[in-house]
Amino acid sequence: MSAIISGLNNGDTQIILTSAGDDICSHCPKYLNDICSDEFKSKKYDDKVLSLLGLDDYYLDPHPIPYSILGHLTEKFILSKGHRKKICGDCEWSSICKYQIK
Repeated sequence: MSAIISGLNNGDTQIILTSAGDDICSHCPKYLNDICSDEFKSKKYDDKVLSLLGLDDYYLDPHPIPYSILGHLTEKFILSKGHRKKICGDCEWSSICKYQIK
């Protein structure tokens, strides 16, 4: 995760949000043979995030978004308002994120 974040923060990286497995999922022990055993849970998290960011219809027209803008929106509409725990507080990695997110 640190390498991915470092790469995203290096320049003006463009990303495309996906409802399928991605670079982060590929390192999860619950993601085997391109299938997530917690797909319902991760979709629930994704849907909440997109809704809070005002991107509900994003998957209808997926397009690159600068990581810096996505980070700004996330800080403004999720992290600064204390929504991280409401979105994914039941995730087994939540305690790690709690201390990593400033």
